[in-house]
Amino acid sequence: MENIAQADALVFGRVTYEMMEAAWRLATRTVAMPDWTEPFARTIDAAKKYVVSSTLDRVDWNAEFVRGNLGKAVQQLKRESGKGLFVGGREARAGVDGTGIDR
Repeated sequence: MENIAQADALVFGRVTYEMMEAAWRLATRTVAMPDWTEPFARTIDAAKKYVVSSTLDRVDWNAEFVRGNLGKAVQQLKRESGKGLFVGGREARAGVDGTGIDR
């Protein structure tokens, strides 16, 4: 949680975004979670998110798409952020590296 809490924004690929949203989005949670998960849930729920995807039609949960030249887009995000970006998931890292997205 420390890395996520210290980042200005999170960069996820489609798979990781969908998984994290299903597990941690507070507004849509349908099951009770242990108390010890609440700090992480609040942190990730409130964080700005960027999603690397060519197959999703829309995102919400405080998220927007990163499309086009991913290297340039990530460089721009790094310039805009104060503390940095957290890149989560294999597909986002691959997309940021220019080797693919939506895997």
